[in-house]
Amino acid sequence: MAGLKVTQAKQIDKVGPGSYTVAANLILRVKPTGSRSWVFRYQSNGSVKEFGLGTAGEKERGLAEARELAEKMRAAVRNGIDPATILKPKHDPSALTFEHYANEYIEANKGGWRNAKHQLQWPNTMRDYAFPAIGKKRPGEINVGDIQKLLLPLWAIKTETASRVRQRIETIIDYAYVIEGIDKRNPARWKGNLDKLLPNPRKVAKAAGKLKPHPAPAWQEVPAIMEKLRAKPEVVSALALILKSID
Repeated sequence: MAGLKVTQAKQIDKVGPGSYTVAANLILRVKPTGSRSWVFRYQSNGSVKEFGLGTAGEKERGLAEARELAEKMRAAVRNGIDPATILKPKHDPSALTFEHYANEYIEANKGGWRNAKHQLQWPNTMRDYAFPAIGKKRPGEINVGDIQKLLLPLWAIKTETASRVRQRIETIIDYAYVIEGIDKRNPARWKGNLDKLLPNPRKVAKAAGKLKPHPAPAWQEVPAIMEKLRAKPEVVSALALILKSID
């Protein structure tokens, strides 16, 4: 019966043994014994994975609840987050703060960061700049004004640091939104939010004399420069410069 569909709540307790598609990634599985369960099924790195979502039925987890849970798990997969975090929250979501989600995200992702310095920068910038201002707030309560107030003291004197802090806050709020199923614009997003409230970071750096054009090298030096760039193929800017010179 694989491939059959269930679209109405009243069908959940009536259909016979088999697997039934209910929504994207959501399956109702009925065993010959009559037991019914929800399954979230998705692909990750070329392999199929499944998560049981509990007993299905009118007196158990119903159709609407299962669909809502599957949608949150799909959002987690789209954002590169393990959907198991949706199934097994560590605490009551109503009590979780920005600081909690930041620490959780850093712990889950630090192994994939490129070096020890980068691993330290995340918790340090959160501790020094984000937590004092928004650490105890719930993610859904943080607004654009909170982010602007947090960044303004940094913007003119440490523009690059302020930009990185903003990016990291945006990432953590996105992470929290996925877990909690919040569907609204991220207040730390640059386009459409902070770009109207804060000066462009490049203009700030230029005005402070931090951005200076490099003089063009003599043509005799170009082969040596290109050779050095080719030795660093993993650096995107190096590849871009090589392509630009070929253009």
